Amino acid sequence: MKLRLSILLYLFSLLLFSQEPVKKRLYYKRESLATLLFKLEKIYEVKFSYLDATVAGKRVTVAKKEYLLPEVLQLLTRRTGLVFKKIDTHYYAVYNPEKPKDFFANASGEVLTSVIIHAYLAKGISKSNDNTFRIEPQKLGVLPGLSEPDVLQTLQQLPGVISPGETVTGIYVRGGTPDQNLILWDGIPMYHNGHMFGMISGFNSNINQTIRFIDKGTPPEFGGRISSVIDIKTNDKIPEKTKVSAGFNLLSLDANINVPLVKDKVKLQVSGRRSFTDCLPTITLNRMSQAVFQNTKIAKLNDDNIFYFRDYNAKLFYKISKKSSLALNTIMIDNNLDNFYPDTENQFFFHDKMKINNKGYSARFETTLHTTRYTLQSFYSYYDFKYDNYIDKYNSGADKEVFTKKNIIVDSGISFDVLHTINPYMHLQAGYQYLAQDVSHAFISITPYLDFVIDSNDAFLQTHAVYTAFNFSKKNWLHGSFGLRSGYVTGIDQFFVEPRVNLNYKITDRLKLNATAEIKNQIISQIQETVINSINIENQL
Repeated sequence: MKLRLSILLYLFSLLLFSQEPVKKRLYYKRESLATLLFKLEKIYEVKFSYLDATVAGKRVTVAKKEYLLPEVLQLLTRRTGLVFKKIDTHYYAVYNPEKPKDFFANASGEVLTSVIIHAYLAKGISKSNDNTFRIEPQKLGVLPGLSEPDVLQTLQQLPGVISPGETVTGIYVRGGTPDQNLILWDGIPMYHNGHMFGMISGFNSNINQTIRFIDKGTPPEFGGRISSVIDIKTNDKIPEKTKVSAGFNLLSLDANINVPLVKDKVKLQVSGRRSFTDCLPTITLNRMSQAVFQNTKIAKLNDDNIFYFRDYNAKLFYKISKKSSLALNTIMIDNNLDNFYPDTENQFFFHDKMKINNKGYSARFETTLHTTRYTLQSFYSYYDFKYDNYIDKYNSGADKEVFTKKNIIVDSGISFDVLHTINPYMHLQAGYQYLAQDVSHAFISITPYLDFVIDSNDAFLQTHAVYTAFNFSKKNWLHGSFGLRSGYVTGIDQFFVEPRVNLNYKITDRLKLNATAEIKNQIISQIQETVINSINIENQL
């Protein structure tokens, strides 16, 4: 269980209500009283408390005209014979005057605060009207099998998401493979997202961030993957005072600082995490290493094996004006393994070195003019994987053989997005994206007698994509989006057209109908290598 050491001040704002007399135009014909009261709560921003038996079977007709709330309540009293007693400016008690004791437990009475359920599965997980999931790690409640929040493992609690390999990062969504998930951190595509060979998420859950998880009905601004979208965004809110937190568990130390450099204008947030597994083995490390390295030559990490991981991220946010802002972000996820394994029976000595690093940078400028928001964003992501396997007869160095595997991805791009608000219920979106991907790999064998390249490849692709979408909603019962994404990929000379449709219809309070249809394309995939290393882990390219 993580121990949090926090130096922070939180300010909670009170929700203030305005209570100006307002007339609303109403018309109901033989409406159920329970349904009518629920609608009046929304219209006049009040709350009614009553026993179900009090309103059961009662129906009311309200003539078409404009009413103040007291006028509606007088009408309901005449039609139903019930009393609508005002408790305070927003709360009313509804009871039968012939049976007042059925409602009031005692003479004094007490108004209880409303309890609103905002969670899906657990606190910190919610589901939007467009059927996407929103996860806030810092608000997460306790989930089964977890002692602390984990960004990626939390997703496995959702329907249609599994991890057959029992790792945190090996996420399969509705049959899709892990490399078919688009993972973005502040707009940066991530190709390596785990620590301890997938047992721990590479994204620090202790910073203010929100995860938007889309498993179907993908908006057209997302492309390049055919399965889900995991869109992680850090918080732009500027704190009033400096907030510092630090913590540790049996694998790592972490720290986070959020500083308002200029009041209400500029903030800097920096977060870092580093394991101490290379200098202090713990029972947690031993248990994890046994699970990771089972059926390999390592078996488990010991004093001859050095493993450590680290990650950091930083955000500089500048609120230029009320309607304009600039954000600069960076992230790095790094894993290192140095393994020495002696085969004393055959007098062979094996030495494995593995380094996996993914770092990225992004910039986002956003401004709003009238009812239109304009967003200009760029990103750069660099993934570097290197594995060296040394085989030394008698540990002499004279007959040393070295096998090296390299895999590098350079992914960069720029995008421009326009979101126009037609009215509160309709939005029109359009945008352009330029993406460039340089992917290379090499297998190299070095012996005392011969050096040669077993296999290598280097490919460079550019994608020009345009998209548009129309989003609409009708109160709380109908939500929909119609979108289209199309473009051209150089290098393979391919055009693509991807229609996207997402409709959500509320039939009753407990039943919704969701229909989605989409076409998506993917030009970069992960494959199993043909040359097996001595560890037999992390063998994808």
